[in-house]
Amino acid sequence: ASKTALQEWELAEQHREDSMMALQFALRQREIGALEAALSEAKKAGLADDSGLMAEASSLLQELVEKERQETEAQQKLQQTLDEEDLAGLEEAVRLCKTLRLP
Repeated sequence: ASKTALQEWELAEQHREDSMMALQFALRQREIGALEAALSEAKKAGLADDSGLMAEASSLLQELVEKERQETEAQQKLQQTLDEEDLAGLEEAVRLCKTLRLP
């Protein structure tokens, strides 16, 4: 019984270590999908939400999602002003794109 419990603990510990490595990789990649997958696996492995690595990954994910939302909004505004031939709106949209450093 104790041997089985030890094996289960070792497997769980390996899963936690693998999850931490996946989180570190996802943090370096700075990609939403990678962060979402790594956070999901880390939660399944039992890593605490408030651990340093989990908190860092969650924070970066929120930052990237917000940036993506802003970029999408800016691109939509730019396209809308182009479609409407709204010069003032176009200038505002271009300023927003420049602020967000969009191409």
